[in-house]
Amino acid sequence: MDCRPLLLSVFISFISVSVCLDAYAFDVIDESVYFPAVVQGHHGNNNNACHGVNDPQLRQNDSARINGTLGEDLEYCTNNLGDGLPNDGCDTASGGDRYCTVTDGDIRGLHTNGQNAFKYSNETGGEIDNCSSGENILLGDGSSTQFGKIEVYSACTVTFSANHTEYRLKNILASSGATIMLSPGDYFVEELKLESNSHILAQGAVRIFVKSGIEITGTKINESGAGKVLLFGYDKMILSGSTLIKANLYSDNDIFMNDSTTVYGRVTSRYLEMNSSSAINDATSTPPSLSHYRIEFSSGALSCTGKDITIKACADDDCTSELSDPASVDLTKDGGVYSNNVFSGSTSTQLWHTSGGAVTVGLGSTLPSGSYLCFIDGLEVANADCTLDYADAGFIVDIPNELSNKPQQGLEITAVKISDTGSRCVPTFQGVSKTVNFWSAYISPDESGRPTSMSVFIDDIGVGQSSSAATPISLAFDNAGKAAFKLNYADAGRLELKISYAGVAGDEDEGLQMEGSDTFVRYPVGLCLSPETICTAANKDCPGFRKAGEDFELSIQAMAWQSDGDLDFCDNLSTPNYVQSNISLSADLVAPADGVDGTTGLSVYEHTAQSHSLNLLLQSIDEVGVFSFSAAPPASYLGESILIPKAYSQAVGRFYPNDFEVYAYGIMPACMSGLFSYMDEPFRLNMSVRARNVAGETTENYFDDFASGSALLVAENNGDGIDFQARVSGMPSFTWTKSDLGVQDIDDDILFSRRLDGIADGPYPLLDIGLRILDDDGASIDVADMNAAMNDICDISNSCNAKRLSTQHLRHGRIVMENAYGPETDILRMPTTARFWQGDQWVVNTLDSCTRVMEPELPESTQVLYAPTLDGGQLVSRTNGAGNILASDFITGRYDLGWQSSVASPNRYRGQVTAPLAVPEWLQWYWSWDNDGALSNPRASAFFGSYRGHDKVIHWREVE
Repeated sequence: MDCRPLLLSVFISFISVSVCLDAYAFDVIDESVYFPAVVQGHHGNNNNACHGVNDPQLRQNDSARINGTLGEDLEYCTNNLGDGLPNDGCDTASGGDRYCTVTDGDIRGLHTNGQNAFKYSNETGGEIDNCSSGENILLGDGSSTQFGKIEVYSACTVTFSANHTEYRLKNILASSGATIMLSPGDYFVEELKLESNSHILAQGAVRIFVKSGIEITGTKINESGAGKVLLFGYDKMILSGSTLIKANLYSDNDIFMNDSTTVYGRVTSRYLEMNSSSAINDATSTPPSLSHYRIEFSSGALSCTGKDITIKACADDDCTSELSDPASVDLTKDGGVYSNNVFSGSTSTQLWHTSGGAVTVGLGSTLPSGSYLCFIDGLEVANADCTLDYADAGFIVDIPNELSNKPQQGLEITAVKISDTGSRCVPTFQGVSKTVNFWSAYISPDESGRPTSMSVFIDDIGVGQSSSAATPISLAFDNAGKAAFKLNYADAGRLELKISYAGVAGDEDEGLQMEGSDTFVRYPVGLCLSPETICTAANKDCPGFRKAGEDFELSIQAMAWQSDGDLDFCDNLSTPNYVQSNISLSADLVAPADGVDGTTGLSVYEHTAQSHSLNLLLQSIDEVGVFSFSAAPPASYLGESILIPKAYSQAVGRFYPNDFEVYAYGIMPACMSGLFSYMDEPFRLNMSVRARNVAGETTENYFDDFASGSALLVAENNGDGIDFQARVSGMPSFTWTKSDLGVQDIDDDILFSRRLDGIADGPYPLLDIGLRILDDDGASIDVADMNAAMNDICDISNSCNAKRLSTQHLRHGRIVMENAYGPETDILRMPTTARFWQGDQWVVNTLDSCTRVMEPELPESTQVLYAPTLDGGQLVSRTNGAGNILASDFITGRYDLGWQSSVASPNRYRGQVTAPLAVPEWLQWYWSWDNDGALSNPRASAFFGSYRGHDKVIHWREVE
């Protein structure tokens, strides 16, 4: 904002009129028009709905989610219904799940030319092409507002001064923990690329306009939500990784949201594509409305110079936040309009009164309309008492703001009086030494909020804290009426230094009364963050400290200056009176190096005045790993543009998962029609396992050296407490790679083995199969409901250690072939049955209509025995029951083989043919054909040319 004092000469008086010109270059954006709902599409600045829009305008894939739709249709022309649109991509009015539906129409977009065209930087303010970790850089402290590139690739902080409300930049490229702090205003950036744990903090109403495509990966923007942010893209936006944005987004092109990107705010774009687990959550906030105005000034004024007056438009009762919209107020002097002031938030102007004496200061016409309060020396007074007494003589002293405990050398106090012409100040004391009384008064914090009250030191002398305890100090005034002095104050806060002089009887200045004062701010050199514990190794070797999301103690102290170049503030003196709200808290990942930052439990805190400035917080981090925690005060302290650098703790950790969740799980029996599986037969296991924090969210950093979770399958039948864990196998090992994002997806075969001693057992119709997870940090499985080694109810005995996945029916099986007998001219039927051990005998498994015989024909000749051997062209074949050699299935546990002796010369084969049948391994048995005790295929003989009667017939004869 451009504010210029205009001096109007009226006779011998000077009136200072502060004229402030609103410098916002881009139109005011009506959120009710351009952000009417949580998401919407637009077709540019055109009268026709859906003008030039291709299908689909809204695309959602995977588990993308939009919250805050209230169950209503979204203003888009089309979506990807039938092409991957998730059935839970939007919320209902009651918070449930539904498909996102659209209105088949969109809204009209903003025009991006004329007043709204992009404003390029002339780059006259210079550039930043690197920074050091912990370095603090302030831009805009002077007159420059247009800069070249800002490239920061380490954990430094770049702050834009609140002196200006518009900045233009060539680009902002940030990563590796860099922080960009934006004061209220508009920022025009040609290129914005943020990566790798960088942060943008907003200190009020901030609008960021970006010309080229926006690329943001793993970055947090306005994470505390303290600011009100608009991110405006003239081109597309690509948001990826674990990016977190608390802002409204507008793109004149496409917005792509990938991975776990999360937006808290509203989104408007020509096209929106959401992938993976990206989410948009409606988090609109009502712009602050005017609470009241404030006039602030210090007591005492001189008729030969202007008096500084501060006017604020307050958005709350305590004026902790200010109105972001422009305000127009008339400053009055003795009821008459003195000047008109147009500003946003607050402004400073000067009030002259060359004729001397008391005047009443107030506000006249205000827009928006509101009442005002008056504060003198930080204390509220009645509006009728909002007065200034302009003296004809007094002291002028200017005390710049400075670091706590840092001595200020060479400060000057000037003794002046109004000139004979009444138009300027001239020296009072010249070339003399005078004894002047000094005392200090606290403004902030006030008496009720101060744990201690330290003295201000003038020339190494501690001065009193009231007029009755004023401290006399001798000062030498030069010919210009100036005297030098040194000042120091070790604590933080706003104080007023008061000065008085009374002429001594008998001196030439007998009866002369002179006063002067100035307010000043002392502020900490930095903060000291002391976690409950630290880990100097800062890697995987750090012992387990806390579960992800679990509270730990973090103390923060504000520390005083000790020496220039000092970077370790934790051994400095503290500043007990430091009070600051809206201090942003965050965490930077130290290890694993390529993980995600995570989100702290506390994102903002208020530092209160305490003994030793010790503020104890309960902090947490929702991710796995080792972290450095940080605190970033806003770029304003006690209303002054003061930068207290962002502070970092030493490495803290290791943080580990709270538990493991098993979800989307199921086991499919090998034989679906019979709902059973044979022992040793593979059957399908599907499940997903994710490492979680205490809030039940996935910890994506649980990978490589920071992951130790392994899986173990257990089993028991009908809760009998006999653990069959040793007989359940096939569970693949967890890999926990970075790309897994903390999730293990299992889709594989497992099996339940037969006994190794060859003894048949079972059946187990109620075999519970469960999962145990073993982790080096003791993280357990969520909602455990099983203990395979206990025969009691583990919920009651509190002994559950596994998650039941399914109850299965397991049978010990084998296939049995019977010998076949008959004339050589017939096809001999060989009954074959699938059998299982019923506990005391083998019986036909009538549930088996699944086992398939792949090769019913005779195997290679080396496996077939002929007695006698084949003669000449004789041939014996074997087929399935249908008379062919195609693969075919058992039916209710039964299967037929057909044997045939083919026509040959001189005759068909007569004799015994013995051959095995290839069956699945789980249906082989210890037949000991070769006396080797190994599992083998069943086999039987077909006898051609012989007849076998029924086993129960003792005698048979033919009768006529």
